[in-house]
Amino acid sequence: MTPADLQKGLVRILADGDEARRVVGAGFLVSTRYILTCAHVVADALGIPEDAPAAPTASVWLDWPLVAGSAPVTAKVACWHPVKAEAKRGELEDIAVLELADERPLPDTAQPVPVVVVEDQAFFDRPVRMYGFAEDRGDWVNGHLQGPVATGWVQLDHELGRLCVASGFSGTAVWDKRENAAVGMIVGIATRENVRSAYMIPAASLIRAWPALDEHSRPPNPYRGLEAFREQDARYFMGRDSDIEDVLAAVQQRSFVAVVGASGSGKSSLLFAGVVPHLRQRGNWLIADFRPRGDPFREVATALTLLLYPTLDELGRLEKRKQLADKLSERSLNLTDVVDLLLKKNPAKRVLLIADQFEELYTQNLAPERQRQFVDELVAAVRAQAKKPAFTLLLALRVDFLGQALDYEPFAEWVKPNHLLLGPLGQAGLEAAIENPARQLGVKLEEGLAERILQDLGQEPGALPLLEFALTQLWERQQHRQLTHAAYEAIGGVTQALARHADETLARFPGRAGTAAAGIRATGATRRGHRGYPAGRDPRAGGIR
Repeated sequence: MTPADLQKGLVRILADGDEARRVVGAGFLVSTRYILTCAHVVADALGIPEDAPAAPTASVWLDWPLVAGSAPVTAKVACWHPVKAEAKRGELEDIAVLELADERPLPDTAQPVPVVVVEDQAFFDRPVRMYGFAEDRGDWVNGHLQGPVATGWVQLDHELGRLCVASGFSGTAVWDKRENAAVGMIVGIATRENVRSAYMIPAASLIRAWPALDEHSRPPNPYRGLEAFREQDARYFMGRDSDIEDVLAAVQQRSFVAVVGASGSGKSSLLFAGVVPHLRQRGNWLIADFRPRGDPFREVATALTLLLYPTLDELGRLEKRKQLADKLSERSLNLTDVVDLLLKKNPAKRVLLIADQFEELYTQNLAPERQRQFVDELVAAVRAQAKKPAFTLLLALRVDFLGQALDYEPFAEWVKPNHLLLGPLGQAGLEAAIENPARQLGVKLEEGLAERILQDLGQEPGALPLLEFALTQLWERQQHRQLTHAAYEAIGGVTQALARHADETLARFPGRAGTAAAGIRATGATRRGHRGYPAGRDPRAGGIR
């Protein structure tokens, strides 16, 4: 699903005027007959007080501005929670549900907007997109959720100087880019200094206001597509229990551990969703992570600055990061000294430094002498802690770069005896990765579906990202908390889900852009054979973990 699916369910709420209907706000279709919007939008459309205690009985006009061939229709208020002068936290207000007034079918391409409930702690910095009617034609606006405020609403921020949420956005769906679904509804706006904040009623509150919405919602997606599992995804990371225990045991005893595996084997997921949460629970670890990227000294300085100066504001940390990066790069300060300082400031703690995707040290056109200088810093810090480690370097390395790591003898001295090989996920692990995340969220797989997925997956190396991508797509097509064979066929199964998704994305490119993009797609398919991966997105290539 994409924001294109959102526009098929968006409506304008209209006030019936003497000459023409006036747009007063937005709403969105959540089933074939019902529409969510704000009570104050309905009140504006009908010319009644927004705090009217009784649900209005007059009809409300609305239309589908982004659906071709649609005409205005009327709806009745089916659920009413008016605006309150002093609402307490968690108290329901400013929510209305409209029921279409007749049995005429929806416009041909109109369809309900999927709704997902996101936990409060997961809101921070989530990228979202909205469509509203500050002008009659409407505008798309991007923003980021920040978290709940005193009312129980969720704050949404964006910079002034760009298109912003404004009057006419009230009642529109807030489309979450990660979930490909609505996570709430815009309800209010405030402007302070150079920031305009909007406020969203989260989906959980909408369901409390109108429990029937729960039948049309779905839980957050536990699968990760082509991205690695993160620390906050730990409860959904399945199938690697023995590997987690191996890494935990090694980290506890050694000052250096390298996890080596093929691209797509799940190294990053193992470290961040498997190992790190267990160490956090123990309470005696300080943990920082980085990727080498184009400037490994800057990246490791960024990671360590967060541990060295946890109370500094962002501007202060930027200054300290630059100072530390320069000193490490110029050799006026070494990493061993920084680790010693951290341990002195935190005498009861151990320090874990994670170097994720360490192969970037060899892929970013870094001069060989800079590569060796950086490795020397790491090795010196590791060696200083070898006898009684209070500091451990844990790195993830693609197996096809193991030779380059071993070519430098000071590094090879540590990699050879301290690396753990991460093999493919076994049959039991794959079954757990398919079934257990869904089971945790109360979603069932249709009988025989898991076995069918496993059969289609086969034993091809690097198939794990394909599996996660297919499961992510399948989740978005669930019906009544069930993943079905019909939906699996619709996405093309494990082997074709990614290619079909690429085709659908490229089809949205108009004119010459679409022609050029189609050429790229064809090139990728030719180069990679029957799998048909789009160019640059082979899940076994670097960057997909």
